[in-house]
Amino acid sequence: MARSPSLSCAALIVDVVGSRTHRDRAGLHDRLVAAFEQTREEFPALRAPGVTAGDEFQATYARLGDAIGVAFAVRLALAPEVEVRAGLGYGEVTDLSDEAGASDGPAWWAARDAIVDIEERAARAATKHARFSYRTDDEAAPPPAAVDPALACLDQLLGPLDERSWRLLRGLVDDAPQQQLAAELGISTSAASQRVRGHGLAVAAAAIRRLRTLP
Repeated sequence: MARSPSLSCAALIVDVVGSRTHRDRAGLHDRLVAAFEQTREEFPALRAPGVTAGDEFQATYARLGDAIGVAFAVRLALAPEVEVRAGLGYGEVTDLSDEAGASDGPAWWAARDAIVDIEERAARAATKHARFSYRTDDEAAPPPAAVDPALACLDQLLGPLDERSWRLLRGLVDDAPQQQLAAELGISTSAASQRVRGHGLAVAAAAIRRLRTLP
């Protein structure tokens, strides 16, 4: 079969940390599918997320910001019970067929290199919370030197969060008022504000929103 013309775009690979030992892999798969489905309208994909092997999902997006937005949306939907890794790459992609995952090119190679980088960093105590990484050799793409440190800082900030802090962060990313979030958690507005300040949640939410604007 002849290859389709190459297209420069962002490639996203998402997989689950420790998926093989998860007590309910079928249920986990359904949660992943649902999390990706919820991103469809806000972050339209060039190639919709598809499963390639086990619990690994792959998709392509016109903008790096869309790919990052999807990665964080999935992470926020599943954390802290389920941890995901996201390898992001940018470059040319050639579709080999209409089937999910049947594509190739520098964007995918970069995303795969990013996954390897995450695994290596997560194996070290100082960077054990590493979950997201971005790679590219495309000079027209947002440079990794500007994007990857922001992702690494967010990993370190988000890694230790508990359930309540994750729920607050989800709301803050969506610009929900702290008073509303406090009521949903059954805590005082003051307690919510202390948690937001103490865990740097406002900074994290602003950084995530900023990363979603990348071209």
